[in-house]
Amino acid sequence: MKIFLTYGLWPSLVFTCLWLHTVFLNMEIHVVLSTYLPFFAVVPVITFLEYLRPYSKEWMPQKEEIKTDICFLVIVQILFEKFFTVGVIFGLLALWDLFNLPTYDIWPHHFPLWGQTVMIVFLNDLLHYFVHRAFHRVDFLWRFHKVHHSCDKFYWLTVARFHPIDKGIQHFCSVIPFVFIGVPEVALSYYYVFYFINSILQHSNLDLKLGFLNYIVSTPYLHQWHHSATANGMHANYGNNLIVWDTVFGTKYSPLGDRVRVIGLGENHYPKTFLRQLLEPFSR
Repeated sequence: MKIFLTYGLWPSLVFTCLWLHTVFLNMEIHVVLSTYLPFFAVVPVITFLEYLRPYSKEWMPQKEEIKTDICFLVIVQILFEKFFTVGVIFGLLALWDLFNLPTYDIWPHHFPLWGQTVMIVFLNDLLHYFVHRAFHRVDFLWRFHKVHHSCDKFYWLTVARFHPIDKGIQHFCSVIPFVFIGVPEVALSYYYVFYFINSILQHSNLDLKLGFLNYIVSTPYLHQWHHSATANGMHANYGNNLIVWDTVFGTKYSPLGDRVRVIGLGENHYPKTFLRQLLEPFSR
C-alpha cells in the first residue's frame, strides 16, 4: 500500500478523473458539470490521505489557514472565475461578432480527441510559462502573485489561494487564444480535467514520486521547490502542467537528493487573513 500511494496514486487519480469525465459526457451530462464532477470523488480521498499519511507534518494547516483558503476557493476559484469566464470572455466574443472581426478556425479538428488534448496541454503551458515567469520577474505583478506564495503550509487547498487579479490575467492569457483559433469545447474540457487534478496533486501534502515523469510533467516534487522559501527554487519551475518549457528555457530546478524544508515567502509579517491578503498588493 505504501508503494502504491507513493508511486501509483498520481497516475491512478489522473486516469480516474479523465475516465469519469468520459463517462459523464457519454451520459450526456453538460460538459461544464462533467468537468467538475470528478473532483467530488477524488478530493475527499486526497484530504483523507493528507491527514493519514502527510509528507510533512509541519505543512499541516491550522483552522485559520483552512478558513482563509476556503474563502479563496469559493470567492476566487468558483465565483470570480465563473464571473470572469462568462462576463469577460463571452463578452469579448459578442463584441467580436458585433464588429465582424476575423477569427481563425485553424485548429486540427480531424485529430483524435486525445491528440487535441495533448496539443492544448503543450501550447497552453507555453503561454502560461511566460505569463507565470512575468509574475515573478515584474515587481508590480509579483505583488499579486505573492499571495499564492504566502502559504507556509502546503496542502491541496493551497491551490485555491490566488489574488483575483493574478487569476484573471493568467486565465485570460491562457484561454482567449484558444477560443479564437477554434478549439472545440470538449477538447478544452479534457484539458481542464487534467489541469485541475494535476494542480491539486501538485499542492498536496503527499509523498508522491513520479520517476521519469519529472522530465515531462510539473510534478508535486518540482512544484514543492517552486513554493520553497529559497530564491533558487521559488523563481523556477514555472510550468503549469509540464516541466518541458522550463527545461528548454533553463529555469528548471531539481536538486538531486534534497527535499523542500520550508514553504512560503519566509516573511513572518505577511498578512494571513483573506481580506488583508486581497488588499496587501495595493499597500506601500
